[in-house]
Amino acid sequence: AIIDFSISNPNYISINLYDINGHLVQNITEGYYGAGNYSKSIDGSGLTSGAYFIRLETDGYSITEKLMLIK
Repeated sequence: AIIDFSISNPNYISINLYDINGHLVQNITEGYYGAGNYSKSIDGSGLTSGAYFIRLETDGYSITEKLMLIK
């Protein structure tokens, strides 16, 4: 799976994948990003089918999206 995201201002961000119970499954990326559009891939090979949550966090902002993994 590919995640596309855009950063409007340079910022330190982290993107994590959580299972349906809120447990951290995978850190997708963490670091300082300049303004721009980015794509990151999620390695789902070790994951089971089902619902997951992906969370992007910066200093003053966070967003969580639901992700369905079907194998």
